[in-house]
Amino acid sequence: MTSSQIEGIRQLHFTEKWSVREVARHMRMSRETIKKYLFSPERIPIKTPQQRTSKLDSYKPEINTVLQRDFTVKLAGIFRHLRSLGYQGERTMLRDYVRRIRTKSAARQQVFDWMRAVLQGALRQSDLVRELGHVDDLDKLLTAVTEGRLSTRNRAMAVLARERGIGQSYVSSFLYLGKMSATRYWQAYKQGGMVALIARQASRRQKSQDDETNVITAIIRGAGYKWRKARVVLTSNDPNYKVKVEAIRRVLSRLKGAEAFFSIDEYGPFAVKKKGGRKRVAPQEVHTIPQRQKSKG
Repeated sequence: MTSSQIEGIRQLHFTEKWSVREVARHMRMSRETIKKYLFSPERIPIKTPQQRTSKLDSYKPEINTVLQRDFTVKLAGIFRHLRSLGYQGERTMLRDYVRRIRTKSAARQQVFDWMRAVLQGALRQSDLVRELGHVDDLDKLLTAVTEGRLSTRNRAMAVLARERGIGQSYVSSFLYLGKMSATRYWQAYKQGGMVALIARQASRRQKSQDDETNVITAIIRGAGYKWRKARVVLTSNDPNYKVKVEAIRRVLSRLKGAEAFFSIDEYGPFAVKKKGGRKRVAPQEVHTIPQRQKSKG
């Protein structure tokens, strides 16, 4: 047990508030071992593993390459190949290493097969209940895995795999997730359940853009700019249009009680209407849209 592992155990229990059972399942250790490192009154000596080298170390990359090309290749073939490259070690050393590689690969494949079956809905409900009956939101998680969108499926699958005791590296590799993301999903579920797991969080870029927008909006409002609808005002192509309108206004302003105004004009009646969209305008500014009158002559 290294110092970083002990520190990780204590952080999970005392800081993250994980139970001893959860820490033991996560670290793949017995509860007695976890308790020993958590509650021992005296500091437990840490063993520093000695780095031992063997004649096989320099040939391990070549062995991995051979197994990647043909995982079923026999040990005798690998041994002859290494002899041709200058390997002077024993066959038993090679056999033990190849066996560990194949056992690890078989366990990895078994885990991947289980997660793939869950995603495809190929496992019976009774089998899943027997394995994951301790999970409170099991039905919701299974529904999210089989019917949710991709991001929701990945989050739910990460939680189910961890609840089954599958290592984080296997979960990340199968779902093509970073270990930090898988850990964040797991912690969100443990803290807030299904609601916290599927809650969408704004990205840092989106938060930065929102902050910048709020600052710009405050500056514009502080300067007195406001949204106002445009006012449609009647106008004409006649170069003397304003002069004529002013003459009409002057006549109308001087009308007496017994008098009436009568005008014959090819442009028809005058009107002022307010229409159009909205525009941010400065204080005391009036946004207008010209409206041309069609000639009826």
